[in-house]
Amino acid sequence: MVEITLDSLRQDSQEAVDKANESLDQQNTKYKPDPRFWKPIIPTDGNSEYVVRFLPNAHGTTPPFVPIHKFQFKVGNTWYINNSRETIGEKDPCNELTMKDSNTPSIGRDEVRKQGRMRKTVNIANILVIQDRVNPGNEGKVMLYEFTRQILDKVQEAIKPNYDEKPINIFDLEAGPNFIIRTKKQNGMVNYLDSKFSTELKPIADTQDGILEIAKQTVDLYEFINPDNFKSYEELKAQLDNVMANALPGTTTANTTANAGFGNAPAQQPQGGSYNAGVDTNQSTGQPQSTPTADFNYPDSLNDRPAGHTGKGTEITELPGDSTGTNEVVDASFFENNMG
Repeated sequence: MVEITLDSLRQDSQEAVDKANESLDQQNTKYKPDPRFWKPIIPTDGNSEYVVRFLPNAHGTTPPFVPIHKFQFKVGNTWYINNSRETIGEKDPCNELTMKDSNTPSIGRDEVRKQGRMRKTVNIANILVIQDRVNPGNEGKVMLYEFTRQILDKVQEAIKPNYDEKPINIFDLEAGPNFIIRTKKQNGMVNYLDSKFSTELKPIADTQDGILEIAKQTVDLYEFINPDNFKSYEELKAQLDNVMANALPGTTTANTTANAGFGNAPAQQPQGGSYNAGVDTNQSTGQPQSTPTADFNYPDSLNDRPAGHTGKGTEITELPGDSTGTNEVVDASFFENNMG
C-alpha cells in the first residue's frame, strides 16, 4: 500500500493540475473551427444575402465538391462529433447503432431522429467570396464552403437541369455564374430556397494571371476524403461507447455499443487530422442556427478519385480547362455520369 504523505499529496496535486490543463487544451482545440471555411452569419430575422463563386478543384484529385457523412449529437453532457467512415465506403459504428435503434420497436426511427442521432451529409467546395456585408474582410478570398441539401439542389439544377434547359458549367473560371445565397425564415426555420445562380456569365478575374492566381489558392479536396484522415473504426466505437454510457433509460439507448450486435471491425486505418467547419450561428444568441438538412445518397463513384490520379496534389501551372494543362474543369457531363 502506498504511504500517503503531505509531500506526495502536493506532488500528486500538481500532477493532477498539469494533466487537467493538458486535457482542457486538447478539448478546447479538438473542435476549433477551421479558419479556411467560410459560412454565412444568419441574423435574428433569418434574412441575409451573400454572393460567392464556386471554383473547380484545380488540383485534379476529386470532383469540385465532395460529400462528407457525419454524426453530431449530445447524450447527457457529452458530445459525439465525428465524420463517418461511410464517407470512404467503410463500416461505421455510429451508423450501425443508429440503424439498429431505428429498427428496434421500443426506440424507432422517429425517436432516433428526435435525439439528433441521424447521419448528416454535407458537401465541401472551394469558393471565392464576392460579397459578404457582415464580414467584408472575406471578400476576394478563396475559402472552403460546407453546404447541405438545399444548396446542393441548386447546384444540381444548374449542371443537370430538367426538361430542355441548357446546363451551366458553374465551375468555369472564365465564363461562369456567381451564386447568390439568400436565407429566410419560415415556420421558425432558416432555409436557402431563394438562392440562385446569376444569369450573367463572366470571368472570375480581369486577367489570365488573375484567374490562375485564384485557381492556385484552392484547397485540394482530397484531404477531406483521404482515409488516412479518418479515425479508425475502433477509435470511433470506443468514443461512441463512452458517449452512450451517459444515456438515461427512456431517453435513448441505455446499453453501450458493446451490446449492439456489432460485427468484426475492419482493418484499422491510421489516424489523421480532421476538420470542423463549424455551424451557422444566430447573430444575436450565438447559438447553433437551425437549418434544414437531409441525407443525400451519393453513388460510390463520387468517393473515388478520377482514373489516373494518385490522390496527391499537383502543382498548378495551367488554367483548369486549358488544353495544354493536365487539370480540367469538371463539367456537367461528369455529374450526369456520376450523380444520376
